[in-house]
Amino acid sequence: MSQRVFTTSLRTRRRATFGLAGFVVLVIVVGVAVAALVERGADSEAHGSAPPVASATSPVPDVRGVRPGDLLATIAAMPPEVRARVVGELSPELRQALGNAAMFMASAQSLPAEPNDQALGTMLAHLDPNDADAIVSGLPLERRSPVVLARQSEAVAMSIIGSPVNP
Repeated sequence: MSQRVFTTSLRTRRRATFGLAGFVVLVIVVGVAVAALVERGADSEAHGSAPPVASATSPVPDVRGVRPGDLLATIAAMPPEVRARVVGELSPELRQALGNAAMFMASAQSLPAEPNDQALGTMLAHLDPNDADAIVSGLPLERRSPVVLARQSEAVAMSIIGSPVNP
């Protein structure tokens, strides 16, 4: 009996270790892609060229009606230590979508403009509340209230109408 418990415990530790390692690799890939996109954007601004525009034909699927590229632009604008914390708090589904968007945008050398407070709040209303709270926690203090207000307004509208107002 004690032999079996030890084997199961060791197997569980290995799974947890591999899961944690996979998560760390994903966070690093997303962070590197975001940093590369931010750096390319700074280079294009320094040379006087127009800022990059996201492709309308992005093969990255939406997550609950939200374009991951828009969320990626919001997260990219956060300081690096905040960005890492926020990405670490997101659900695996949203982290995967952001990773896919980051890889696509890095290859296309484009990053959409950061959405305004109203648009961001509307998008966040369509996400899992934990994901939305994680993103809001990384925003500068002056943006949090307008984004939360827009998010609540969208949630109320969705509950009255019964479907997303602005998917």
